[in-house]
Amino acid sequence: GVAEGKTYEIEKVQAALPEDSALLGWLDVKGHAKAVDQTSGHWAVVLRSQGEPRWVKLLGSGEGGRRTEEDEALGGKLAAQLSDRRRLPRPVDAELLSKLSRQRLAPVEAVLRDGGSPPVRHLIILPSPQLRDVPVALLAGRYTVSYAPSGSVLAWLREKKKPAPASEAAITCPSLVTQYLKGRNPFLSSIAPMILPSVKVSAAGPSQGSIRVA
Repeated sequence: GVAEGKTYEIEKVQAALPEDSALLGWLDVKGHAKAVDQTSGHWAVVLRSQGEPRWVKLLGSGEGGRRTEEDEALGGKLAAQLSDRRRLPRPVDAELLSKLSRQRLAPVEAVLRDGGSPPVRHLIILPSPQLRDVPVALLAGRYTVSYAPSGSVLAWLREKKKPAPASEAAITCPSLVTQYLKGRNPFLSSIAPMILPSVKVSAAGPSQGSIRVA
């Protein structure tokens, strides 16, 4: 894995990001009760494959953008509601979802739209204590959502990912595998959908992790 304490340069992290993706994280620092600026402790950061990181201040619902106790509790409330089996099959509180989405996603929408071309379709979410146990996909609407422990880990994983050899015909769609094997090996044809995506069919012969077609 990534060596303890090692961080990747921002250029390496950006190289791991597809053009239609953005790394999104939140920084929440609870300020002192007597601080002059009570709006300065909450930020979102967006990183795309090109350009500088974009920081967006997250204002609260209180006077002058101050963060209220209700603002601070939104993530925990939603997480508690989602984990409460007694609410099933009732849907999640739509108003609570809307409030949290306005707090966390709405402020960065302009950055996601204007941060480059093509437009962002995929959000890669970094860990956030205030959104612990909250599926961000519930808030993200039209975006596809995935997660990464950090930008460095994301870059390291992309570096380690090995492309399949060009000579190998890898089929990972269950229906295509079943069709390919039908009439050649009925048994493999029947179990292929259950063991994908590890199945690789290679007409060239056996290889590691492949099924040879007789």
